[in-house]
Amino acid sequence: QVTKYRTFDTTVTTWMNMLQQIAESFDVIILFDSGNYKINVCHREEFGELTNVHLSYDNALREITKQRKLNEIVTRLTVESQNTTIAGVNVLGTDYVECYDYFINNGIMSSELQNALTRYNTLLEQKDIEFQLLLVQKHDADQALNLANSQLVSLQSKYSTEKGILSAYIKSGEKTKQANQQVTVTNLENQITAKLNEVQRCKDTVSSLENQLIAIGEAIRKENTGYFTNELLLELSDYLIEKAITDDTHLTAYGVYDYVCQQIKKYKKPIIDFSVSSSMEFIKRTGRKVTDCVFIGAKMGIEDKAGEITDEGTVTLYGFTIIPSTDEVKNIKFMNGGKTPDSPLKQ
Repeated sequence: QVTKYRTFDTTVTTWMNMLQQIAESFDVIILFDSGNYKINVCHREEFGELTNVHLSYDNALREITKQRKLNEIVTRLTVESQNTTIAGVNVLGTDYVECYDYFINNGIMSSELQNALTRYNTLLEQKDIEFQLLLVQKHDADQALNLANSQLVSLQSKYSTEKGILSAYIKSGEKTKQANQQVTVTNLENQITAKLNEVQRCKDTVSSLENQLIAIGEAIRKENTGYFTNELLLELSDYLIEKAITDDTHLTAYGVYDYVCQQIKKYKKPIIDFSVSSSMEFIKRTGRKVTDCVFIGAKMGIEDKAGEITDEGTVTLYGFTIIPSTDEVKNIKFMNGGKTPDSPLKQ
């Protein structure tokens, strides 16, 4: 577990802006509890709690109003880290990953571009397997080269010492010791020559693997695959929607890479806000309090005839007004897809 520390200058910003900075820096959600006059903080990955409540037109729903937030879709997600870079472990050789699934699956782009991207994604999957295997081999080759260099330095140091001893015997005229020491020095010279050859072989192996990695990078450049015409590349640029995130928690390139790959999945479909007109009286009939089920982050099932909820079949409550004296709930707002909001939430 890595502890993160940040300082904020409250003299040059508003409290709301500072809370937004805190949310971005620590990847948390700010929750305003206006009823209890509290500000709560929740880690984004831990936001949401299942309630086993299912809203339908039979028990609560009267109307669902939807607003699709297409601006929440991201097709290229760049990750910035103070600890490392993902370029060396990403088959694209970049600090970003891409995903055009929403535009492909919904037939928004031309069929020619859909086909080109489908073929390209298949190529990426194949090349990524090859790329990762080469990375493992290169890691082993780098270790072998480091070991050989270390052994070479040790031999050269020992040779320098033994050579000095030999020079002393020559000056003193001790023939027998000189002859024996010459054998030692000659043996070390042979070992150094062999080790130099080993170092060169290791260097050649590393260079060959690096060239193969570069070749993969060139092969998967969109303009080099033969899948995309200039017209298709121009069309694709219309669907390039970029966003940058930071990750100072993971310390290794693979850790950061896995993190950004998981994050882009959250941006491959639009958020749909569900404004619900409903009555929560049915909750009382189950013997539970309304406040036990209605809270920021509550995950509920919801009957949606258009089928636009989530893969998991739940929505997340992110806004409502409750009147404590009557337990009346108004202005209920949900979002889909396991998404988490970027702005402070109020209840």
